[in-house]
Amino acid sequence: MNDQQPLQRSPRILVIDDQENIHEDYRKIIGRHRAGVDELDAAALSLFDRKPLDSETQDEGFDLDCAFQGEQGRQMVQQALDEGRPYAMAFVDIRMPPGWDGIETVRKIWEIDSEILIVICSAYSDYSWEQMVRELGRTDRFLILKKPFDVVEVRQFAMALTRRWSLARTDDLTGILNRRSLQEQLEREWAKSVRYATPLSCVMLDLDRFKQINDLEGHQAGDAVLKSVAAVIQQRCRASDLAFRYGGEEFCILLPNTTEAEAARWAERTRELIAATPATYESRSLHVTASMGVAERMLDTRCATVLVNLADEALRVAKQVGRNRVIRASAADSAFAPGELLPTSAGNPFRGVIAVNVMSPQVASLTRQTTVGEAARFFLQHGSHSAPVVDDEGKLVGVVSEKAVLGVVLAPEAWTRPIDRITQADVVSYDQNTPIERIFDFLSRVSMRQVIIVQDGRPVGTISRTSLLRWFSNWALAQRQAQSAGRGESEIETRLRLIESIQSLEARATQLANELASWDAGGRMEDDSQGPVIGSVVAMQDLLADIIALFSIQRGGQKTTREARGVQGANTLSGAGSPA
Repeated sequence: MNDQQPLQRSPRILVIDDQENIHEDYRKIIGRHRAGVDELDAAALSLFDRKPLDSETQDEGFDLDCAFQGEQGRQMVQQALDEGRPYAMAFVDIRMPPGWDGIETVRKIWEIDSEILIVICSAYSDYSWEQMVRELGRTDRFLILKKPFDVVEVRQFAMALTRRWSLARTDDLTGILNRRSLQEQLEREWAKSVRYATPLSCVMLDLDRFKQINDLEGHQAGDAVLKSVAAVIQQRCRASDLAFRYGGEEFCILLPNTTEAEAARWAERTRELIAATPATYESRSLHVTASMGVAERMLDTRCATVLVNLADEALRVAKQVGRNRVIRASAADSAFAPGELLPTSAGNPFRGVIAVNVMSPQVASLTRQTTVGEAARFFLQHGSHSAPVVDDEGKLVGVVSEKAVLGVVLAPEAWTRPIDRITQADVVSYDQNTPIERIFDFLSRVSMRQVIIVQDGRPVGTISRTSLLRWFSNWALAQRQAQSAGRGESEIETRLRLIESIQSLEARATQLANELASWDAGGRMEDDSQGPVIGSVVAMQDLLADIIALFSIQRGGQKTTREARGVQGANTLSGAGSPA
């Protein structure tokens, strides 16, 4: 990655006219490299039939490009889009023989860039206003500059329209591109990445605990922090990189021709600079840190929006595992699977429920000394996709995934190496007393399969999407039962499910007994028997949780029936593994 500071860019203006001397005159009047007073006077006399005011020679001017014909102008507009530096506006002459006239040129340009603003330079004898409206439609995207015109009119048109174009695309507070611009640029960068098979990465950045700054220091202090962070981001961007204010205290950065690993290094350095660069407000220094998620366009990334969501998911993991860090989407095992929050209401099944009530107890953990080969056998036998890794005191230090093991199995020597080399330290864990709504919120928004539940830093269980779906299914059944005034079909359904679960548990217990009976005379369990036994125990635990929940629902239904007959009582659900 190149750490050079991006160029300070003025809005770009395109002049489309078939006369070279007109191009030179426009350059002298509104171009960035301004001419001296004598040359400006001569240009104004030839083009506008008047001399400019002396103060007009002091303006900075604009980045100006010129085309001789409409078709050439259209090609230049396309190239500007491909480069990520679109034109803000264009001065288009109405007559440019032998090619397209000005009206046709504008139509062709708007087919590829509908946001460019147009000034049509027309004599009174060319087109009437009604004809232009009929050809181009009723829109505020074009203005007419009647000939002959003077330097003040041209300067005013250039300043007003480029300002309007910029305001629509930049964030007023920070000066960087806004979310509307992200939608435009994202599709263009995505198309280039696909067309030329080049990498494209996205970084989502969110400031940590920014609300505290607003609450304690005031919103003006918060604004100062946002401007400071935006300046750091711009400082870190190359000329080809694109930074956007995504909303609130969140930023999005597109890094073309950049892999995820390179983008992660860029993000890590940017994170360090943000932490080391305090914002100044009323002689006070305000320090802030940032969390970031990084993702790269891969062959199976379906569209540009998915790329941003991948980075956003990784950002959520970064926030969850402790903030002030960078998480890569590949390391976070992310994939696009957006979720919706359950409404917070009296009907929420998770009200008052904590993680320990829902989790599946932890059956086994791996240690840092576990070898890659042993971990591979564990995943094969246990049917799990990941496992917690603990230290000598049994405290959680990370997680190792089936994917990480798969990544090193081709090296024969890797099988005897300890798994600490492939252990991911940034593991998502929750204390056993965490409200289950927080975990539901997280798992419904990311594609991570499960989270680890800890007590005093030691893994005691896991909660997966399956755990939550089972819980919700039982709750929904209880709701239907509670709404029934008598012993109707819902109670029968509950009873049948209870019987089925007990029968399944009986079958599992029989299977486990047969496996135990197959051990050798010394009572020693063979290595290849450990996996099936552990799998049977986990399945039986899940079935027991179902049975207890269904039994509680049955009891609740009986209470509801008594209440319908006038007996006072509370319709409660109790028992381990059931709604509380």
